[in-house]
Amino acid sequence: MLKEPFNRFSDTSAIDRVELNYQYVIQISLCRVLSYADRLPVKSAILATDPTVGHYFQLHAIITQESPINVRIFQRRKDAAKWLNVALERLIENPARAIDENAKPNGSAINDR
Repeated sequence: MLKEPFNRFSDTSAIDRVELNYQYVIQISLCRVLSYADRLPVKSAILATDPTVGHYFQLHAIITQESPINVRIFQRRKDAAKWLNVALERLIENPARAIDENAKPNGSAINDR
């Protein structure tokens, strides 16, 4: 409905259960491709720390590849912010509750990819 295109950020890091199937992802992705066929390019950054969720969004990225929707999946919020060219704080809903994405629950560091 908006006249100007805008970039998107989807945070799936709090998901603890997935009730999707590939057929649904394909349908939604194709619908988005058709609805964006005549629009200006947009970026869609997806934070997917869980591999299962990441696979669904990877399929979405493949289907939208030749459309104005440029989808990228990230495991770290700061990488998504950099790609979207926004301050990291813009991608944190509640900065006071944000968890350190560079540390595991036991405190050991996670290697960057």
